[in-house]
Amino acid sequence: MATTLTPFATVADLSAALGITAPTVGSAAYLQMVDALSDASDELRDITGQAINQGTSTVKVMASPGGLVRLPAVPVVEVASVTLDGAAVEFELIDAVTLSVPVCRSVLVEVTYTHGWAVIPGMLRKWCKVLAAAAIAAAKSGNLGLAGGLSSVGVDDGRVTWATGAGENGGGVSLPDAVALRLKATYGSPSITVEHR
Repeated sequence: MATTLTPFATVADLSAALGITAPTVGSAAYLQMVDALSDASDELRDITGQAINQGTSTVKVMASPGGLVRLPAVPVVEVASVTLDGAAVEFELIDAVTLSVPVCRSVLVEVTYTHGWAVIPGMLRKWCKVLAAAAIAAAKSGNLGLAGGLSSVGVDDGRVTWATGAGENGGGVSLPDAVALRLKATYGSPSITVEHR
């Protein structure tokens, strides 16, 4: 069963950013906002390569010959255990993504750890609201890639401009490349190979 992650912003957050009264819980407008915020959060997770929301994982990761282990989900909040062939090994958390274990060759270790943010970072909340507002604006205009056009929406100090009917995929709403690259660099995962359990 898949875990449903909480969106990075709430309907109340989006309503406040748009300067509107929050819709009634359960209404069509409310459900549209929830869907837009969920989709926007998923888009940001895809960009960063991270779940972002705090959670606990057990992963198998290759330790380097010097004993360094780079964990795939960041930031590392707490490491519960590290095992090698089922036996517990000592470890030291070096930074927000790296452990040190006492090995002198490359070995596969199993790590159980808590990672992610207990409170979603403001930059991700902001871009979640911008993307959700853009998706709602596109839906309200009826211009979801079926007819040509250019539109934009701004929330706080963020703005997204999108083309509809452009190119093979019919346009769509997405972040500017520079913003996506900055989010990936700030919140993204290190480049490693990992086996999830």
